[in-house]
Amino acid sequence: KVEDYLALGSALRKSGAIDKARHFLELAKMKYQGNDLVIIELAHTYLEEDQIVTAALLFEEAARYKNKYSQEASELFRRAKELYHALYLNSKIVDQKEKLKQRLAIFLEFGDFEAAAAMEQSLSRVGLLDNEDLRYAIAYCLYEVGDMKGAEYHLQYLTRPDLFKKASELRKSMQECMADEFQCQ
Repeated sequence: KVEDYLALGSALRKSGAIDKARHFLELAKMKYQGNDLVIIELAHTYLEEDQIVTAALLFEEAARYKNKYSQEASELFRRAKELYHALYLNSKIVDQKEKLKQRLAIFLEFGDFEAAAAMEQSLSRVGLLDNEDLRYAIAYCLYEVGDMKGAEYHLQYLTRPDLFKKASELRKSMQECMADEFQCQ
């Protein structure tokens, strides 16, 4: 049964017999085509070997059967620096909060501060700016696109000590930019 393959494959992987687990799960994948649990267990086996792209492709395959795997597939492609593919898969995520958090991370990875800053209202609408990490990220993006007033607006809400320190450093940079505009172009 598929459950037996999954249990044995998982046990082999967890015991460190990665090659045997991979071989066994590849057989299960062929025998039980379209079984998302087999595909995901195989993906985790490839992750044990740091084969991120292969694992990402497997999560993408599983997402064809169950959309809930789109987020993991997108995240793995982001980690593998396959950003366009990550963005494509991100568009398929149903959970708006998770979709927006991940999209912001992808835009930051791209260095596309304009696109990231443009997400401000969407993040606010779903309540994600209550997360101070995301609020700081938006403040930084606004700073990068030259919206010092918008950046300051978000910085004032940061209370966590580590982010408060980063906010102070960012404010210093903002003051230098306002004093000498050519320095920040």
